[in-house]
Amino acid sequence: MRLNLLMSPSSAGFDEGIKAFFELLLELSRLRLFYEGWKFAEQIIGDDRSGFIERTKQQNLEKGPSALDRTDPTFFSASAYNEPSSNSDILCALTHRWGRSDTLVMNLLLEFRGPHPTYGTDISLFRETIAAVIAWQRPQHVSMAWPVYRDEHHPLDKQRSGIGWLGWVPFDLAPSQVPEAAVCEPMAGGTFLASQLGFWFAAGPNKDADAIARAQALDLRLNALGVLPTTVELQRGDWGR
Repeated sequence: MRLNLLMSPSSAGFDEGIKAFFELLLELSRLRLFYEGWKFAEQIIGDDRSGFIERTKQQNLEKGPSALDRTDPTFFSASAYNEPSSNSDILCALTHRWGRSDTLVMNLLLEFRGPHPTYGTDISLFRETIAAVIAWQRPQHVSMAWPVYRDEHHPLDKQRSGIGWLGWVPFDLAPSQVPEAAVCEPMAGGTFLASQLGFWFAAGPNKDADAIARAQALDLRLNALGVLPTTVELQRGDWGR
């Protein structure tokens, strides 16, 4: 599943953005889901901020000599991955995209490759993760869903973001406004929502049609309430403010 936090465009250059990203990785490492820390280029990030910045800078320079100093509307990116010691497979790959673009929405994307070997897929893990990112930089919109849900089951126009399994909107909502939600809780001046408590599949032999229908019902309700942004609104950068 993908946890996608849609951020506002910014004027931050490479150095400012990568330092902020490093601080986020340290904060996330304090959570249960990522207590093993993060790696980049096969090296544990740890407290070595200067080393991480330098390695990321070199990676970006491989894209061309102007990759770190562009004057046109553009964006930068950096990545890291979490690999629990009890499991040789990557648990989560994290990519941060910042700056601005004429065609793309800036985002922080966490791609989960499977359940945590100790904590599984408990919804509280992702609630904690979203709260930590909001404390770092306030996003415009947050969703968590399978890519196939977005591609094949999203009940709205493709230019409008939904929630899927769970997410956050920068608006105060009461449970009575979203009876389709299994969870509706205040969070950081907005609302944390979930269409259901349990983990579910949107494709394959374990595809759960009822879970997909519940996610669709919540997305339709949120759209009717006017709290789901379009791509144009996200690119503008002031959604929910």
